[in-house]
Amino acid sequence: MVVGKKDGKYFVSCANLIAQNDVDRLSGSLSNIQHLAADGLKALYKETLKGDTPEGSKGAGVGFIDIARKASHGFEFDFANVDDNHS
Repeated sequence: MVVGKKDGKYFVSCANLIAQNDVDRLSGSLSNIQHLAADGLKALYKETLKGDTPEGSKGAGVGFIDIARKASHGFEFDFANVDDNHS
């Protein structure tokens, strides 16, 4: 994890090793979250809390939604292949 400041704005950059077969699912979820306005993020957050824990998740599945709600300038994501099985 890296925390920095650029052009007067703080940023956080981090990475996790994930299974290659999770990339499409995660990319779709992140893209959806990335394009929601504040009211949509709030609704999705509440809906997700009420639902079942997503497959492969270690929590309620609200982590990325919470990050998007708190990020004043949105967020970016990318996936880099590490090997045949991981990104």
